[in-house]
Amino acid sequence: MRYTKDDIHKISIYKLLEAIGMRRVDLVSDDVELYYTPYRNDSEPKFIVDDLARKWYDQVTGKSGDIRDLARLIAKGADRDDIDGYIVRKANEYEKIQELRAMSRRLMEPETFDVDYDKIHLTTFMKALGQPKPLMADGNILYYKAPYSNDENRTIAVNTITNCWHDTKSKKQGNIFTLVWHMIGSSNISEIKRYIVAEMSAMNKNLALNRTELEKTEIPKKKRGMRL
Repeated sequence: MRYTKDDIHKISIYKLLEAIGMRRVDLVSDDVELYYTPYRNDSEPKFIVDDLARKWYDQVTGKSGDIRDLARLIAKGADRDDIDGYIVRKANEYEKIQELRAMSRRLMEPETFDVDYDKIHLTTFMKALGQPKPLMADGNILYYKAPYSNDENRTIAVNTITNCWHDTKSKKQGNIFTLVWHMIGSSNISEIKRYIVAEMSAMNKNLALNRTELEKTEIPKKKRGMRL
């Protein structure tokens, strides 16, 4: 998709933020996201974006506004003379990057049609994400760092019986699909499936490689001599 100035009311604030290099720190709720403030060097994320309302809020100053108000604060040089043009250009840059990423995934990632996703245990998926062991366990409930948050203290609880999870600090919950949705910020089921398969495939390849290396380093057994 390519935007024009007539489409500014359709452009999400997060697209402008992503285009200037800002990354979401946390997903507060389904439509509310947390960022570092793009026009200050804060040590903590204090910038709230409500994607549904298309509004932003600065927790430090109390300021709020829409995408044009934000653009006026972050635009530099000649871009300040054409705020709408600046927004459109940045939004189109974001779209182009997403298209290139999607093309790259289609070329590099495995097909997902034959995978039985219901049989993928969340505990196994957490291993694929780099968390081989839970932080703690309480019966059939295992606790892990929340993979969609940069907050080291944010955790999720995984029920090994139901194969579902919930965030220990918020109402986020669900299955493997909703977990990945919160991680990648996309509700596109094809993208979610590709992400799952890519992570699982990478883990399986590493396991196979480690086994091969182990076999190479094993000391060969001493052959018995023949008795005459």
